[in-house]
Amino acid sequence: MTAMDIAASNEHVGVIEAIVENGGSVRATDPLGLTALHHARGGEVADVLLDAGADVSAKLCPTLLGFTPILVCAMDNRR
Repeated sequence: MTAMDIAASNEHVGVIEAIVENGGSVRATDPLGLTALHHARGGEVADVLLDAGADVSAKLCPTLLGFTPILVCAMDNRR
């Protein structure tokens, strides 16, 4: 997991904003293809990531069915 992923999963909007302001990428992926948007737990975090250019169609690696962030959120009942 990247620092951005950890911040997203823990709803630390300020940390995400600081990472982005310092050149961090909201499109960075881990070895499984997960992005910070896959880890986002709340709407505010998702909004910040999307405003910074996160890709809602980013897919997990094919062996994990290629789930997009939107599908992951829907399956997890996130808003």
